[in-house]
Amino acid sequence: MTPRNAPLSSPLSSWSWALPPIYHTIGVSVSLDDLFSRPLALVGNTGSGKSWTVASAVQRCLEALQPPEQYRPKFIVLDINGEYAKAFGTTAHARQPNHVYVNSHEYGLPLWTFDLHELVHYFEASAATQVPVLDQVVTLARATGPGTSPAHHQLLRLDWALGLLRALVAYTQESGGKFVGRNARKTMSNLHELLLLLRNDAEQRSQPATRQAADAALTALQESSEIEPLLLSADQDEYYCFTGLDVQVREGIQSISQSLEPLLASAHSTLLAESGLPPLTADIPCPFPPPMLDEPSLFDSALSGMRGEQRMHEYVATLRLRIRRKLQDRRWRVFRGNEEDLFTEVLCPLLGLDFIPHQGGGDTGSSSSQALPEDSATVVIIDCSMLAHDVLPFFCAVVGRLLLDVREHANPDQRINRPWVLVLEEAHNYLRPRREGEDPGLTLSREAFERIAKEGRKFGMSLIIASQRPSDVSDTVLSQCANFIVHRIQNPDDIDYFKRILPGGSREMLDQVSILSPGEALPLGSAVNVPCRVRVHKPNPSPKSDTPAPRQHWKTEAVFDIEKAIANWLGQEDIGHD
Repeated sequence: MTPRNAPLSSPLSSWSWALPPIYHTIGVSVSLDDLFSRPLALVGNTGSGKSWTVASAVQRCLEALQPPEQYRPKFIVLDINGEYAKAFGTTAHARQPNHVYVNSHEYGLPLWTFDLHELVHYFEASAATQVPVLDQVVTLARATGPGTSPAHHQLLRLDWALGLLRALVAYTQESGGKFVGRNARKTMSNLHELLLLLRNDAEQRSQPATRQAADAALTALQESSEIEPLLLSADQDEYYCFTGLDVQVREGIQSISQSLEPLLASAHSTLLAESGLPPLTADIPCPFPPPMLDEPSLFDSALSGMRGEQRMHEYVATLRLRIRRKLQDRRWRVFRGNEEDLFTEVLCPLLGLDFIPHQGGGDTGSSSSQALPEDSATVVIIDCSMLAHDVLPFFCAVVGRLLLDVREHANPDQRINRPWVLVLEEAHNYLRPRREGEDPGLTLSREAFERIAKEGRKFGMSLIIASQRPSDVSDTVLSQCANFIVHRIQNPDDIDYFKRILPGGSREMLDQVSILSPGEALPLGSAVNVPCRVRVHKPNPSPKSDTPAPRQHWKTEAVFDIEKAIANWLGQEDIGHD
């Protein structure tokens, strides 16, 4: 079959991919560019040959791109069942529960690579009260982590100072706060210490403008000396312990705030200009140790200045409980990672790149890296078969979002160079249609891959979606597929679903899908001129996806150790799996 708009002799535009089952000597070619530039869907019942087809298509694509020194294709496979290592020459390895392996090497996706939207879903934070607090806590964790610069630490001190100042003002508005005098006096003392630290640090780092701003703020704060005795007496007086502050104290604090807040805001702007750093937010991937998210001092700082601070502490108690549970649960260990890793060290394995860091100087607060060498792998197998069912959607979602973000942040004239094809195996596990009451991980994963399906083409990124149930895959993703490879489907609802989304001229072919043999398929879409029934070339080597033979595995010498399985389930022991 001659490919559309391309001569048959051009291996880059088309290549022999399959054979019609009744004409074994006639090859069926498809357009390589068309097949992999836009999303492609492979569907069919279990055992119908989806893994076979994925492996065969990728292998024959690599064979067509010759000589290899002129082409650097990139296929990234989310291997949900751990079956593709054999097909692409990756060495066999023992697998431990709750671990991920990239081309047979253990891999972790640190929690600090999550953006705020992902952390909100991960910790199930409520939008009304917990999300603003989590935003502040994550920002503070990033600012105080080992990967941030000293200048960012200075900015953090200024942010804290502004927060303490707002907390002082909030105390003046409380009419029935408990021990409000003691809290206000402690807050004022902490504010004074912060400004002293900021001034001394600016002097050591030769930042005259920041030092002048800090001196001016300390001078303005000296007015507090007139009201500190009143605060002390209010703290000792039982009456003032349970009522608001005296009128003279309230007016004094408000006067301090009016003169101090513009100075602190000016110091913040000055420090940004002197350091040349962008403001730190909860979305910037700066490393921090995950236990910092359970640090009480960060929550105290985040809640300072909020109206009803004591009630807010009660509202976030459930959030802190979920954070603690996730940090302690072994099933989520893949997200703990190492806070000392560079962001490049996290991304490079996902792209099949080698990374060789060396220590660098300067004010970055982290090590720099040498230039990246050439790709070490054209096919990257991300084996996430050992993850728990509720952990898997989060992992897949963050990986997909990171890959697309890398493409989006490339230079505009390079975005479509060296495109990537991301293979989503068993997509129905983490790419389901929207349903009421679904797990937050499924929501996050669907949003990530719907964005890739709709926008990835402009940034040189495409998808291959493989699933047993097309009706269990997001409509939005399937609607963006330009081509379909349909294996045996027997469920009438699934067949009708495909008939509704395919063009009228291709619908009659679907009457054959219920009788297709394993390895047979119907290619449909713009990559083929005429839809037809084909037998896919056998991949060599083939993935480890053979259907088990009960007669052989029911033999008495076959062992299934139930005690070790239960011990592994309960977290008493990690067991290797071949």
